[in-house]
Formats: sequence, structure tokens, C-alpha cells
Amino acid sequence: MKIKKNANAKINIGLEILNKRSDDYHNLNTVFYSLHNLYDELIFERNNDEKVKIDSNIPELNTKDNLIYTAIRKIERKVNKKIGVNINLTKNIPMGAGLGGGSSDAACTINAIDQIYELGLSYNDKLILAQAVGSDVPFFLQGGAAIGRSRGESLTFFDYTVPFQIVIVSPNIHVSTPAAYGELNRDSTPRQMVDFKQILDKANDNPSLMRSMIFNEFEKPIFAKHPEIKEIKHKLYEHGAIFSLMSGSGSSVFGMFESEFDVEKLKDVFPDYKVMKAN
Repeated sequence: MKIKKNANAKINIGLEILNKRSDDYHNLNTVFYSLHNLYDELIFERNNDEKVKIDSNIPELNTKDNLIYTAIRKIERKVNKKIGVNINLTKNIPMGAGLGGGSSDAACTINAIDQIYELGLSYNDKLILAQAVGSDVPFFLQGGAAIGRSRGESLTFFDYTVPFQIVIVSPNIHVSTPAAYGELNRDSTPRQMVDFKQILDKANDNPSLMRSMIFNEFEKPIFAKHPEIKEIKHKLYEHGAIFSLMSGSGSSVFGMFESEFDVEKLKDVFPDYKVMKAN
């Protein structure tokens, strides 16, 4: 059996780091949002070798460090069975850019292996597997829009569609997420959470609320270390963005624009960066 699946990218529309946990992770508060025009393409084909073989357009991903391998090993332990599959991965989502590409590939893999091996995994089974692979992975099992709490794996999905064009600008800068958390220097003291969903609901009629009330706490330390990322955000506003924010721990920055905005203009503004219309 051969199946093809798309693994969508995400952005964080708001990201608040609440406190450090006893397990050295952090509690966070965010809104995850799927990008349907930016995705990795994966083709899965079952083989009889009981081996996992990845063939990617980016050779460095053909290793056991890939979260795809991690996801399959978790499945094997769960079902007590060796998995043999050939995976062709066309990587379109920039790596190390705060867009969740690796996590999305892993979630896509969990769904695909369940399908081609007819494992009959429940959603809860998949959720437990996804949590074991990485904090962002559970969101990608379903996608859409969700409030993420705890490490990001505690999800409340809700109906929401961004009413603007979303443009991603991705510089060739790899930001280390653990290092970004370290820069925040959070202690264990809990903080009161911002209700990002409520702000988004009100912003449908008053978009300026997003700019004044939605934030990403990683921006301050990452902008200090990489001022060129801060400059991307500045230029997006300069060229008409209604709202702009760095996604995750960076380095990608997204801008929201009115529907009639000509996205092609931004390719001239950012000639050295990847500019992508994402919705």
C-alpha cells in the first residue's frame, strides 16, 4: 500500500511562557494555527524489510535523528511489531524556523503508519504516542486552531480562520529552542495567562487589537541576538501588515495583510529570504 500525505506548518498567534516546571520543561500559553498552503509532502509505502528508509530532498534528514524515526519506534513498542516502510519526504517547511515542520512530519507519520498497517489506533492512542515524540506533535494530529497549554500538548481546539492573507518570511537562521528558553530565565512562579482566543474573537471587528495585545515572549531575547529578525517584523509593518509576529522561537516571522495586498512585492523587499504565502 502506498499513500501520500501533507504535513502542514503552523504559526503561533501569541506565545506566553508562564513558568519553569520541575521536569525542566516550561508551561506555556499559545494559539497554534495550521498553514494549509505551506506543507511537507510525504509518500509512505510499506515494505517487507522491516526497516524504515527515508529518502528526502534534504539528505541530512535521512537519519535516525529525524522525528519520523522516533515516531515509528514509539509505534513499534506500542504494537509490539516491527514496521517496514519506505518514506519519500519532500521538505518545503524551513527547518529550525518556528513553523513546526519536524513535529508535523512526525504526526503525519503516526496517522500514516496506523493507516497502512491497519493498526486500529484510537485518537487517544495516537495522542499518547505524539506526546512521547515531542510537545508540539499532538497538535498536528488534527491541526486547525487550538489553544496550547502545559508544554503545548494540552490542547483546546476551536473554530477560527484568520480573515487575512498570511505571509511567512523565513531568513536562513536556525534558532535553538532550548537556548531560547534559557534566555528567558523563567523560575517556577506561576503567572496569570493572557486570553489570546478572546483577543482574536474581538480582533475580527478590530484588527488593531492583535498588534496591541498579542505578543511572543521569545521575540525580545531572539531579536537581541538576531537583529535581522527584528528588522523583518519592522519591514512587514512598514509595507502594510495589519499584524506581525515571530512564530515559536523563530526565526520565521509572519505578517497578516488585507486580501488585495500583492504578496509578490515582498519578494523584492526581502530578496535574500524565503517569502511564502501560507493560507
